[in-house]
Amino acid sequence: MIGIDRSGTPCPDSLRTAGETDLPRIHALAEAGALKSDDFDRGIYGSPEVKTVLWTMQHRKCCYCEREYERKYSGVEHFRPKTTALRDGGTKTPGYWWLAYWFDNLYFGCPLCNQTKGDRFPLVPGTRALVPEEYPRSIQELPLLIDPGVDDPEAHLTFVWVPHRGFEIAPRDGSERGRRTIQVLALDRDDLSQFRQAYYHRCLQPLLQRFANAKHRGDEHALEEIRKEAEVLKTANAPFALLARIALRGI
Repeated sequence: MIGIDRSGTPCPDSLRTAGETDLPRIHALAEAGALKSDDFDRGIYGSPEVKTVLWTMQHRKCCYCEREYERKYSGVEHFRPKTTALRDGGTKTPGYWWLAYWFDNLYFGCPLCNQTKGDRFPLVPGTRALVPEEYPRSIQELPLLIDPGVDDPEAHLTFVWVPHRGFEIAPRDGSERGRRTIQVLALDRDDLSQFRQAYYHRCLQPLLQRFANAKHRGDEHALEEIRKEAEVLKTANAPFALLARIALRGI
C-alpha cells in the first residue's frame, strides 16, 4: 500500500447529483432502523464512470494490496463501511450510511481485499466514532486501518527480508496501525506474497544485480541509467511500489 493522491481527481458529477438525490431515502431507512446493504444504490457509487475514475486515480491497482486488476473484476470499496461497522471485540455498530456516496470514502479495491476487509473497521482505543452527518475531517475519529488517501502508509508499513522466504510485509517501527491493517486486510496472505516474490525476482532482483555489477566495475554511466530505471519502478503507477521502494532503496 502507498499513498493515493486524490487532490487532482474531482468527484464525478453523476455521483454527486445522484447521491444527493438518494441520500434522503437512505436517511429515512436508517432512522427507522430498517437499513440493509441492498438498500444502497450500487448503480450510483459503482457506476462505470465512478469505477473508471477510481481505477485511473489509483493507476489500475487495488488501493490496499497494489496488485493490478482489470476494472471489471473489481468493485468500489467503502473505506468506512456503509451498513455495519464491526469493531474490536466483535461489537457491531451502525455503519457510515451518510458516506455511502461520498467520493472521498470510495476506492477501487480488488475482490480479495474487499472480501477480507468486509465490515471490519476498528478504531484506536479512546477515539470517538463519527455520528450521522459528521465527516472525517470534522472530528478526530482515528481508525486503526490506514486510509491510503489520507494517511502516509509508508509511515506504518514496510517490507523486511526473511531468509529463505524473501521480502515480507511488516509494520514499520512497530506501528499498531500497520499491524492491524496487515491483519484486517490479510496483506500477508500466501497468494499475494507469491505474486510479490515473483515480481521481485522478475523485475527488482535483476536490477539490483546489474547495479552491483556496475558498481564493481566503476561504470558511472551504467549506474546512472540503472538509477533512472529504479525511479520508474518506485513511482505510484508501478505495481507493488512500496516493495520496490524498500528493495531498491540502496540504488
